[in-house]
Amino acid sequence: MYELLQQILYTPQDSPGGLLFERAFFALILFALLLAFALTSRSSKAEADGLRRRINDLEADLRAVDAHVMINITSADGRITYANGTMAEATGYTPEELVGQQFRDTLLVSRAESPPELDSFLREGRTWYGETRIRRKDGRLIWTRATIVPVLGPDGDLRRSVSLRTDITQSKLIQAELQERAMIDRLRDEVYIFAADTLELLYLNKHSLVSMDVTPEEVRGKRLTDLIQPFDEAKFRARVARLLTGEVDSILHEANWRGCPVEINLQQELSLDGKARFIAVVRDISKRKRAERNRAEFVATVSHELRSPLTSVKGSLNLINSGVLGALPDKAGSMVEVALRNVDRLLRLINNLLDLEKLDADMMELTMAPMDVVALAEEAVAANAGYGLEYGVKLRYVGPRSPIIADISRDGMLQVLTNLLSNAVKFSPRAQWVDLTVSETPSGVRLSVTDRGPGIPPEAHQTLFARFVQAHADPDRSRIGTGLGLSIAKSIVTKHGGRISFTSEVGVGTTFYIDLPRSSELRSVA
Repeated sequence: MYELLQQILYTPQDSPGGLLFERAFFALILFALLLAFALTSRSSKAEADGLRRRINDLEADLRAVDAHVMINITSADGRITYANGTMAEATGYTPEELVGQQFRDTLLVSRAESPPELDSFLREGRTWYGETRIRRKDGRLIWTRATIVPVLGPDGDLRRSVSLRTDITQSKLIQAELQERAMIDRLRDEVYIFAADTLELLYLNKHSLVSMDVTPEEVRGKRLTDLIQPFDEAKFRARVARLLTGEVDSILHEANWRGCPVEINLQQELSLDGKARFIAVVRDISKRKRAERNRAEFVATVSHELRSPLTSVKGSLNLINSGVLGALPDKAGSMVEVALRNVDRLLRLINNLLDLEKLDADMMELTMAPMDVVALAEEAVAANAGYGLEYGVKLRYVGPRSPIIADISRDGMLQVLTNLLSNAVKFSPRAQWVDLTVSETPSGVRLSVTDRGPGIPPEAHQTLFARFVQAHADPDRSRIGTGLGLSIAKSIVTKHGGRISFTSEVGVGTTFYIDLPRSSELRSVA
C-alpha cells in the first residue's frame, strides 16, 4: 500500500513538480483515512505504527514543498481563501491581509496582465502553466513561474483553484541585463546606467569604461558623484525633476566635458523588478559642431555678399521710383514696383536665414526686461498697419488696456508678432480684420493673432513650424513667403520659455497663440 501511495505522490506529470503539492495533499488524506480504519479495526499495532511513520514522512514532504513554493487557493470568483507563509513573505503581506482579497486587484500589476486564456482553462478543468508578474505590498515587482490547478465540483462547475508559484525574478533580471548589455556594448556612444534614487552606478558600457579609464570592479558600488567631479547633485536633481514626474520622456542637454562638446540624452526607465533607473547616453558632437560653425560662416558670408548689393539696388530703385531722375512712363513705373517688391522679398529671405543661423548657434541676443505686453501689442499693430493696407486688410488690437507686465525681449517679441500678423494679412480676404489680443492666464500671459482667412488644411498641421514649408499652395505668388517665419517665431518664443500653438478651421480662419510663462516680474498693474 505504501508503494502505491508513493507512486501517487511522485509519478511524473506534464509539469514536473507542478502538481506535487496536490498529489501530496491527496496522499496525506488517504493515509489519514487508512490510519483511522486501521485504528478502529483489529489491525496489528505494527501496521498502525507503520502508517503513522508514513504519514510523518508525507508531512515532511509537504513542509518542504510549503517552504519552497508560494501557494494560494482562490475561490471561483477570484478571492483568495488561503495563502501560505512563503506566499506572504514573497509579497510582503501577512496571510491574514491576503485572505478575502481579489487576487487580480491586489497582487497583479493590473487586471490587463491576467492571462486572457486563464479563465477558460480553469472552467474547462485544464491546468494552466505560465509566467506572471506579482506586485508586492511595497510596490516592487517580482516575476513568478506559476502552475494553476482548477478544482471542479460534481456538477463540473469551478469551485476553486490552487496556485503554486516559484520566484524567477533574479533569472529574468540576469537574462534581460545580458541582452541589454550585449546591445549597449556595441554602441560607439558612452552609456551610463545608474539608480534614480541613490545615483549608484549599475552599468557602464565598454566605451564608457575606456573613456573614464576605469574597470567594472572599480565602479562597482560607486555613485555617479564619485565618478564625475565636480558634480552638483542639487542642480542635477532639479534638472531631472520633470523626468521623474513623467512631464517629459527624455532630457537632451549639451555640455563641455573633458574638453569636448557632448550631447547627453537622459531617460528614465523601470527595471523588471520595478526599480527606477536613469540611462544617460553621452555622444561626442565635436564634428557636428565644426560642421555647424562652417555652415554658419558660409551662410553669413554669402548673405553679407548678397545683402550689400541688394541694398544698393533697392536704394537706386527707390530713387528712380520717386521721380528724382525724372518722371517715369506708367509701364516703367509698374516694372520698378515689381523690382522693388522682389528686392524686399530677397532681403527678407536673407535676414531670415541670418536669424536662423543665429538661433541655431545660440548667438541671437534676446535681452529680457519687464515690459508692458499690451503696449507692445499695440505697437506691433501700428507698425504693420501699412502692410495690411496693401492687401486691403485692417489690423486692430482687441483686449485690456491696463498694462500687463512680463519679462520679454522687445525686439524678439516684435519680430514674432510681425511674422504672425504679416501671415494673417497675406491670407485674409480684403476688407476683413486681423485681431491681436492679450490676456492673462493662470500660468502667465497669452497673445493671440486671429484672421478670417481660408484656414490651414489638416494635412499641413504637423509640418507648419518646419523650415521652408508653406501651408498654402496659392497661385498668387505675392502671398508666398520664405517658409521661415513660423520656424523663427517658434525658436524665439521657446527662448522666452514659452510655447506657440494654433487652432484652425478650413473656411473660417486661424488663431495663433503665444503662451509665455508667469515669472516673478509678471503682474497686472491697475
